[in-house]
Amino acid sequence: MSGFIELLKQVGIFMVCSQTILHFKSSQKYDKYLKLLVGIMVIAQLSMPLLEWATGGETLPEKIVEEETETAMDVNQMLDNADRIVDKYMDSEVKSRLNKENIEGSEGDE
Repeated sequence: MSGFIELLKQVGIFMVCSQTILHFKSSQKYDKYLKLLVGIMVIAQLSMPLLEWATGGETLPEKIVEEETETAMDVNQMLDNADRIVDKYMDSEVKSRLNKENIEGSEGDE
């Protein structure tokens, strides 16, 4: 119940601030757009508890950050694997070229 009261308090403060801004704006030209934006922001604030409930108590931004962190870890692991593969290829390439030069050099000495 306390969370509900906090939500109403937050939305109420937001509405007072937004109505103050709408009252002191310079022209009527953008009035309907600003009211639409304020309405969407109020709906978003009221829907946050539903989103938290639907995601199992986790807020949506936390869930996104967690998924991005897992993805970043997967990408880092793939990059590490790619580095190992390139290192192995470079090692084998250097060894084969050195062997080739040694063989050509020893044939030229004879």
